[in-house]
Amino acid sequence: MRMSRKSLKKRYSAREGMAKPHNQPGMVQHHRQVITQQYSGIIPNADEMERYNQIEPGFANRILTMTETQLKHRISIEVKQKELEAQAVTASADNMKKRNVYIGRGQIIAFLLCAGALVLGYIMNQTGNSASGATVVGAAFLNLAAAFIFAPRSSSEPPKS
Repeated sequence: MRMSRKSLKKRYSAREGMAKPHNQPGMVQHHRQVITQQYSGIIPNADEMERYNQIEPGFANRILTMTETQLKHRISIEVKQKELEAQAVTASADNMKKRNVYIGRGQIIAFLLCAGALVLGYIMNQTGNSASGATVVGAAFLNLAAAFIFAPRSSSEPPKS
């Protein structure tokens, strides 16, 4: 079985994956080439800036000025935000210190009240008012026990204000 030259060409070109161009009169070949460009950033690339200047002279300079102004504004906002965060941390630390001072004062006052109640109960017991003395001492101990039983648990989180 003998194949013609034309069918051999078609078969060969099919194996290669590309059709061979036909150089016959009246046949037109079309080629399409797609080029895409992409950029990202706050200012257009140099080619686009040049085209903006062709549209209106000085337009590219206005874009750069606007971009610089926006960048300065963004930086100033970030600086203010950092300052506010630093102030918040400092204020939180100051609040914790004040809270610890108040807790310490409260413990001292509670100790003095409890000690006073015990001394008062002892004196009342020695002067003949044993029932009243026992009541005062019992109330002092009950208050002290209640403070330990019902005290809020300390946590590592700062207090909510």
